[in-house]
Amino acid sequence: MKNYFLVIVIAGLSTTAFAQQTENKPTRELKPLKSEATGAKPMVASVADSLEGETLEHLDAWIQAIDNKVEYVNSDQTMREKALADGWFDQMARHRERAVARREALIARNATK
Repeated sequence: MKNYFLVIVIAGLSTTAFAQQTENKPTRELKPLKSEATGAKPMVASVADSLEGETLEHLDAWIQAIDNKVEYVNSDQTMREKALADGWFDQMARHRERAVARREALIARNATK
């Protein structure tokens, strides 16, 4: 019993003796540098063919991805039945319509420039 108690005490001391000491050290707040103080100019890049940050390539890829996904789901009968039950095809149709509308708006905006 004496040895059991000694093992418990040694194990307890060894786990707490090397624990991280906690001290309440004051912390500093970091403030961002102003560009006027450093003389650096802010980096602003203009995107020539963007509509709210979107490009024609991005919208074309989005439309193609939707078409590929719908085609893949249609190829598997169990996935097709589940998608029909969940209304997934309607959701994908809405996403595709939104992407096509954004693409057309971007093309119209670029045509007027």
